[in-house]
Amino acid sequence: MKKIGRTGTKTLWIAHAAIVAVWTGSVAAMLALAVSAVGAPSVVALAAWRSMDAIDAFVPFVSLGTALLGVVYGVWTPWGFVRHRWVAVKWVLALGVMFTGAIVIDRLKGECVRLAASGASATSIDGAARVLALAVAGQLVALLIALAISHLKPWRAKRGGSPA
Repeated sequence: MKKIGRTGTKTLWIAHAAIVAVWTGSVAAMLALAVSAVGAPSVVALAAWRSMDAIDAFVPFVSLGTALLGVVYGVWTPWGFVRHRWVAVKWVLALGVMFTGAIVIDRLKGECVRLAASGASATSIDGAARVLALAVAGQLVALLIALAISHLKPWRAKRGGSPA
């Protein structure tokens, strides 16, 4: 397949960087809300988790947009999908964050809301809130590692063919 030119690649890179920034910022905002719910009165915690729901309503679209741009990048630029180890690692991290968000974070958030709404003990609510905050923190760390990998491009061959 024909590759896009330099201008197209730069335009694609800007779009990809912008959508990754929105995704990472959304997860960071969700982490701030999740942390604010830890140890908070149940009314405050519920408000934080409902605010997380508002952010989480568009995060799947942002993450899918990132993946779609990654596919376009892989097809129409020389980076490919697994031609370079750093690109493959980014894919694994991004897909891991996507699936963790869809499967783990949503369930944890739902459990936190259920506990708070049912009048469960503060200890139960706080424990669930801590697990949720740790899970969201893990997502943010994974996205930041992917960002660092994207910038540093480790494992690539240096001039002269020696590995990085």
